[in-house]
Amino acid sequence: MLGWLLTGPCGMRVAVVGADDGPARDAVVGVGVPEDRALREEQLRAAKELVERFPTNDDAVYLLGLVYETQGDVDAAMACWEQALALDPTRADAHRSLGYAHELREELEPAETHFRKAVALAPQEPEYRIRLAHALMLNGDAAGVLETLAAVSPPLPMAERLRGQACQQLERFEDARRHYETALKLDPDFAEACYGLAQVCARLGEVETATAYRQRFAALKSESQTRGRRQRSAFDAVQIARASAAQTLADVGRVYLARQQPGEAERRWQRAAALDPANVPARFNRMMLLQQSGRNAEAVVLCRELIGIEPENGIHQLGLGNLLLRLDRVADAEEAFRAVVRLAPERPEGCFALAQLLSRRADGLAEAERMAERAVALMPAAPHFFVLGRIQLRNGRLAAARANLDRACAMEPGNAEFARWRASVMQPTGEAPSKP
Repeated sequence: MLGWLLTGPCGMRVAVVGADDGPARDAVVGVGVPEDRALREEQLRAAKELVERFPTNDDAVYLLGLVYETQGDVDAAMACWEQALALDPTRADAHRSLGYAHELREELEPAETHFRKAVALAPQEPEYRIRLAHALMLNGDAAGVLETLAAVSPPLPMAERLRGQACQQLERFEDARRHYETALKLDPDFAEACYGLAQVCARLGEVETATAYRQRFAALKSESQTRGRRQRSAFDAVQIARASAAQTLADVGRVYLARQQPGEAERRWQRAAALDPANVPARFNRMMLLQQSGRNAEAVVLCRELIGIEPENGIHQLGLGNLLLRLDRVADAEEAFRAVVRLAPERPEGCFALAQLLSRRADGLAEAERMAERAVALMPAAPHFFVLGRIQLRNGRLAAARANLDRACAMEPGNAEFARWRASVMQPTGEAPSKP
C-alpha cells in the first residue's frame, strides 16, 4: 500500500453528477460540452484507465473510488473500496471511506464497524479515532467516545469537542467545560464548542457566562453563514473541476511511478500542473523525478514554482538549494539554505545544509561550526555529530572533534566513513584522510 493514499480523499468533495459515457467522453472540451463536465470526464477516464492497466492494484482501485465519490456516485465508490479491501485487507483508509459513506446514509452500525476496523489497523491515526467517536456519539455511547479518544494526543479541536459532548451526556459538567474550553482555545472560531459551553455553564448555574457563550455562538454562526453565502456567490464550477481533476491526475501519476512507469507518471503530473496553477503534489513529485534523472535545470524551474505557491514552506527552499549545488551555483544555493533557516528555525535541515556548504571555504568555518552545533541541538543524529566533528577538526578543535566523531560512531557503528574519520583523529597528528 502506498502511504500517500492513507491521508484520504484526493481533491475537493464536489456535489456533481457522475460523468456519462458516450461520444463526448474522449473530448477535453468539445462543442456543446461544458468545460467542467469535460474535466470531470477526463478525471474519471484517467482513474478508469489506471484500473484497466493495473486491475489488481489496490491503490488504483481505491483512487477510482475517490473519484466516484467526488463525482457523486457513492454506490460505485463503495464498490471500489470494497474491492480495494479484497485486494488488501489492511487498508485502513478504505474502511474509513466506507464508514463515512455509511454514516452519511445514517447507517450507523456498519459505519461504526468500519471505523473500528480503521482504528484497529492504524491506531495512531487521530482522524480514524475521531470518526469512530463521532459515530459512537450518534449511537449514544458516551463512554465509548471517551475510551476511543483517550489515545488522541496532542489535543485536537474536534476530539475535544466530542469529549465535551460525551462528558456532558454523562453529566460530568466540569469535565465537559474543560474539554469545550480546550477546543475553543485550539480553534477560537469553533461555534459548536461555544454552544456546548453555553449549555454546560447553564447547567452549572453560571447564567452570565452561559449567556456570553450563547451570544458568541450566535455571532460565529452568523459569520459562518455570511462566509457560506459569499462562497456560494463566488462558486466557480470550472475552477473546482480543474483543481479536482488535477489532484486525481497527481495521484494517478504516483501509482504509475510506483509501478515503475516514470514516463506515464510525468505526463500525468504535467497535465495536472497545467490544469491547476496551485497544485503542489504534481509539481513536487515531478521535481523529484527530474532530480533523480539528472534534469536539474528543469527541476529548478518547478522548485521555484513551488516556492511561489507556498513561500513559507522551507522544504522547497531546501530542495532548491540542493539543486543549485548540483548546478554549481554555490552562492544561490547558500541563499536558499539561509532561507530554510529563516523559514524553519525549529528544523535542523537548513542548519545542516548550510554548515556543509560553508565548510567548503576557510572564511566560512566559524559560522559552519555554529550551524552544525545548532543542527545537533535541534536533532542529535549521527550525521549531524559527524559533520560537526569534521568541521571542528578543520577549526583545530581536536578534542571536540574526537568527542563528536565518537558520538557519530556510537550511533552508527557500522558506518565505514564515520569509522575512518574517527581513526584519523586518533592519530598523533590528527590528520584527516581527506578534506571534509
